[in-house]
Amino acid sequence: MKLKDWIFNRVLLGMVLFFVAVGVWEFKLKPDYRPHYNLAVAHYQKQEYQQALGELDQASSIASSRVEVILLRGWTQLKLRHFTEAEYEFNRVLQYFQHDKEAVEEAQTGASFVALETGRGTMNSEALRLILEGRRGDPNVRILVAGALRREGKNLDAAVIYRELLNDKSYGEAARVALDSIFGRKGFEGDPMPTELAPVRKPSQLTTPFRAASGALWRVAGGSQQKFYVAGVNLGPAAPGYFPGAPPEEGGTYTAWLRRAEEMNVNVVRVYTLLPPAFYRAYRHFRDGGGKALLLQQVWVSNPPKGDLYDPAFVEETKATVRNVVDAIHGRGDVPPSPGRAGGVFEHDLAAQVVGLLLGGDVNGEIIGQTNLINPGKTGYSGKYVSAPNVTPAEAWFAQMLDYLVTYETETYNWQHPVALVNSPALDPIRHPTELPSQEAISIDESRFRASGGFQGGLFAAYDVYPYQPDFMLQDPQYVRARDAEGPNPMAGYLRDLRSRISHPLVVTEYGVPDSIGIARLSPAGWNQGGLDENTQATMLGRLARAVRDAGCAGGVVFELADEWYRTAWLTRDFSNPPDRTTLWLNELSPASRLGVMGYRTSQWRLFTGRDADWQRATTLYQSGEGPEAATSIRRVQAAVDEGFLYLRIQVACLDCGGAGRRPDGKPDFDQASWGVALNTIPTLSGIRALPFGVRMERGANFLLLLGEPTQAKLLVADSYNPYEITGGNDPRQQKVEHRQPLSLRLAESGAFVDQIVQPNPPREGRGGVIYPGQTWNRSGLRYGSGDPEAKDYDSLAEWYADLKTKSILVRIPWGKLLVTDPSSHRVFSGFDPSGNMQTYPTQGVDVAVFALQPAAAGAGMSVVMALPAASGGRIDAPKQVTWTGWDSVRPEPYLKKAYHAMQKEFSEQTRAQVGADDGSRVAAARSAPGARGD
Repeated sequence: MKLKDWIFNRVLLGMVLFFVAVGVWEFKLKPDYRPHYNLAVAHYQKQEYQQALGELDQASSIASSRVEVILLRGWTQLKLRHFTEAEYEFNRVLQYFQHDKEAVEEAQTGASFVALETGRGTMNSEALRLILEGRRGDPNVRILVAGALRREGKNLDAAVIYRELLNDKSYGEAARVALDSIFGRKGFEGDPMPTELAPVRKPSQLTTPFRAASGALWRVAGGSQQKFYVAGVNLGPAAPGYFPGAPPEEGGTYTAWLRRAEEMNVNVVRVYTLLPPAFYRAYRHFRDGGGKALLLQQVWVSNPPKGDLYDPAFVEETKATVRNVVDAIHGRGDVPPSPGRAGGVFEHDLAAQVVGLLLGGDVNGEIIGQTNLINPGKTGYSGKYVSAPNVTPAEAWFAQMLDYLVTYETETYNWQHPVALVNSPALDPIRHPTELPSQEAISIDESRFRASGGFQGGLFAAYDVYPYQPDFMLQDPQYVRARDAEGPNPMAGYLRDLRSRISHPLVVTEYGVPDSIGIARLSPAGWNQGGLDENTQATMLGRLARAVRDAGCAGGVVFELADEWYRTAWLTRDFSNPPDRTTLWLNELSPASRLGVMGYRTSQWRLFTGRDADWQRATTLYQSGEGPEAATSIRRVQAAVDEGFLYLRIQVACLDCGGAGRRPDGKPDFDQASWGVALNTIPTLSGIRALPFGVRMERGANFLLLLGEPTQAKLLVADSYNPYEITGGNDPRQQKVEHRQPLSLRLAESGAFVDQIVQPNPPREGRGGVIYPGQTWNRSGLRYGSGDPEAKDYDSLAEWYADLKTKSILVRIPWGKLLVTDPSSHRVFSGFDPSGNMQTYPTQGVDVAVFALQPAAAGAGMSVVMALPAASGGRIDAPKQVTWTGWDSVRPEPYLKKAYHAMQKEFSEQTRAQVGADDGSRVAAARSAPGARGD
């Protein structure tokens, strides 16, 4: 046989055998997927979704490309709220089974449910309506059509469907919730739901309830006007448990806040974006009930995705936002939801209660610089009501948007409000001697904006100003030396400069200081961003309010009414992880979360007051009846956790013991005893085994708490776990405190426990090559004081206290100091990868071992008098552990800070000092005065 014939016969025979084998496998030997699929269907129908998924996994391993298996996997994952997995399965069908109409419709329906639940993906109401035509009355599709209509801003059309579904057994409750959201009726269920928007009520003459002119805002009524000084408060909607993009939709929440604001004697409440309809409904009821506070409404402007303000899509998006806000305050808003902005039907005409309209948001200097660079020809704007000749491209863009705002309100409603661009010191037009020229080149100078004669509402300037930022506030000589009537005040000096530079009336739309334990900026005069107790916060807020008034501003708005836990400062942002859970816990190291004049106490806060009754339900880790009547004799150790702290109570035989020629003197015996606590948030994986006083922790300790003389108490971190290191060599001007990269978990036999040093003020270069050295803060120090607000020695920043009455050492450690990145989901810091990305690890709890020490505990010769658990041969194998159950919601207790009462008094004085109504000649003068038209 020839070679080629032999090869051909072998190939032919191989092909025959292959197809025979395939046939035998497919029809005789291959397992059948259908039993698993049928079982999955049965489990699914019984709502046993996890069991259904298990059967589907078996079916997929046999027949991975069967469309019915893929679809049911998608629906099962959806029921389990595994949205990413469900989306993947539905997209497989849409991509590979386009010929199967029924399968495609089913996948489109499923993908729409994913989009409805997550906000990701698209929902096409017309495509869904086509599906609905073939499934008449199918509530699954009807609820999706309604959801798609809401996304498109057709809330009234969606409401028709939701009303029809109110009695549906599957979607009745969802329909009711949707209707409450659309109309803001939760808490006001007796209010009717409109079926259409009210017609435009356009007065025959231009209406201007407020005007900006002659360095002030003026309230117009009955042919005369009265100077209106803004004494306001910012209302941030992100209470604990909420993000600003998903704020409360319950009217009672907003009603309570508005009442608190009114009781604080404010005359204005500022909202920085369009809030949910529930807020405006609550505000309408508030006004109808006699409330007098007015609104300062902002149109939020985000950063353009492409870095260019002039990007056509971004311009149209901004204009749509302008229209939505104007329509909403005039009671004709049918607004689609979008990230960070509420949607729904806004039926209440509140235009007469709006003092002014603000335009702005988080547009940063990089965007301003980029816009100027790529749009060199746009050096002016000439509008119908607002113009800006000879300006930068970014300034021209903002002038254009302000003009569009005024034009839309005037032409649609024949109303005008004063308008302003929200600016910040970082973008001001002032020359600062410590700033680099490149920084000064990026600015927005609203004094170049001009109002036309037809714009009776007028222009004003709006700035968010804080005494601790930007850096020039801390370093420019004129601000370092600036004073108010009570002492150094950098913001007072800055406001005087700013007021002299800007011709328009100036409203400080934000000012404030936080009362957090943590510090994010240090000020030479003590105006720190954080590290201020509630008494100091109250005093400083009053001084800032007076500085605003004394600088000749048209008013000021304190930031803010209530604490917002989700906010993170730059030093803590990386250590608040995962970021989508920051609203579920209080990071006391983040000053941004503690700016409110109202606060929220965490659920176990009373433990730190020391009362025995409050500790009855806490976990007892150790108990001992041994030892003499001495402060070194530990009787019991208890522990607890909440949304902000790890709590410890160490009860001893006595704290003011006397003896040995000494009598009790009403003071703790810090000269007779001190205490140490070894902690480990990741036992066996991190920390140091050898403690500095001769005890070995087999599971390790990554923190060491030392308590004794109040000024020396510290929480130290194991050097192998410390996330920070000092870089920059020996020149202190160049030294930085930065993250150690890379850093991974390890359990070391020995090592040092060190201070947690951070750098709130990094070194920076100023004009002329001047180097401003950085400033560090020792985060390890623990503040001593009572946690009882009624006690004489109460300190809102206290972290430990010796309670003579109960013979207890009380400790509360902020989660941030323990490098816990999210206590609600048990995540802790676990290092940095080579790229500098922070890593987290799930903790099962915190190991706790407690030691009574000789008074020399602050030195190297510390020795242990008593240990719990007892050390065997100088070794502790298995200390007790504090464990807790995670949480997905919070209900903290609101309270009024001392700052609330201080501002209540301050605002009362400011609003009483309003200038009386002027006569007609004064009105005419104000209308023609310089600045009335932006001159």
